[in-house]
This record gives sequence, C-alpha cells and structure tokens, in this order.
Amino acid sequence: MGIWSGSYSDFVLSPKPPVGNDSPAAQRGVKRRKTGVTSTSGKKKAASVTRSNARADEFLARASPSPPRYPRSELDMHLSIRHARKAGAADDVWDLIHTLDEPYKKQNPWKPSNLLYRNICLLCCDFIKGRTKTNRYSWEDALRNTKHSSNAKYHNKSKHVAHPLAILAEQTTTEKAKTDIVNAEADVRAVLALLHMYLRLPKSRPQQRLRLLRLLLSLKEPS
Repeated sequence: MGIWSGSYSDFVLSPKPPVGNDSPAAQRGVKRRKTGVTSTSGKKKAASVTRSNARADEFLARASPSPPRYPRSELDMHLSIRHARKAGAADDVWDLIHTLDEPYKKQNPWKPSNLLYRNICLLCCDFIKGRTKTNRYSWEDALRNTKHSSNAKYHNKSKHVAHPLAILAEQTTTEKAKTDIVNAEADVRAVLALLHMYLRLPKSRPQQRLRLLRLLLSLKEPS
C-alpha cells in the first residue's frame, strides 16, 4: 500500500441537518395525546365503580352487624354460664374442673359441635384468656366432659403440668396419699398388736379372750 499524497480538498463535507422548523420532525408535527371523550368516560366509569363498592360495603355492614358486647366473668365467659365445684366430691382436683349448672352446646359457628358439655376446666380458661387473639367463643375450648377424678387428674397432668395451681393440687394429693398410707399402717399395727395379745392369752382366761376378739371384729378396715 502506497502513502497517500493528496490534499484536504479531496474530502467533501456532509451537509448539515436542517435546524428549527425546517427539520422533518418539525414538519411532521408532534403527536399529542387525545384527552377527549375516552378519558372522560373512563373517569365516569371509575366513579361509578367506587359508588357501587361503597353501597356494597354499606349493605354488608347492615346484613352482618358486629356481635353485641356481653358481660364477661373473670374467666372471659358469658355471665349466664354458671358453674361450681362437683357436689359431693372430696378430691381437690374438682377445685380446678367445675361442673356446669346446665349442659352447654358450643355456639362457635367456625367449630360446630353437637356434643353437650357438662364440665369446664378453669386452668384452660386462664390459658385461653392469655392468648393474643381471642373472640367471644374462645372460652368454649375449655369445655370438657369429665366424670371421674382420675380423668380430671390426667387432664391436668397432660395439659397443665407446669401451672402453679396444678402443681399445688398434685402436691396436696400426694400429701393426702402419704397421710392415708401412714394412718393405714398405724391401723394395721394396732390390729396386729391386739391379735398378738389374743393369741398369747391362755384359754383359762376366756372372758379376756372374748373381749379382745370382739374388739378385733369391731375394728373397721383401713380406708
């Protein structure tokens, strides 16, 4: 390839693009957005939808009013629900599981049930009351059907093992059981002592033997 020996005049400058109104873009004109009938009808349609939604909300509010407030007990249940300690029951566990005055059927529409409940656990009520979210039917989760003391104790141990009242009830039951055992052992020792005395008395003393025998027979069996 040889070295170029020409002059700058050999180069031809390109024509400059037209400026101002002479440019093709200016001659074509700027397209503008139409804001005529279409935009107006869209606004009318949106306003109509808003009014329809407002009417629907008002209708729903009238059709499903919020539930009325009701008087609550300390356990957050309706005051019309009456309950008390099981009548004639000596076990302390019935201080925590009460008997309803009348059988109750759950009213919660989200948890329908056809069962009739006759008991309610006070510890469950206390636990439910401490929840973050509750409603007027939450206390119904504490309803139970508990017939025997053994069932009540099993419920407390399985559901409320760490609750202070459950611990106190368990300690009371344990102490009572120990006392019963000690008393039973004392009764057994007394019976054995009388029996030993009866066997050691000679047959030549029938009156004393007879009195001891009657005393042994009159003793009650350990409870």
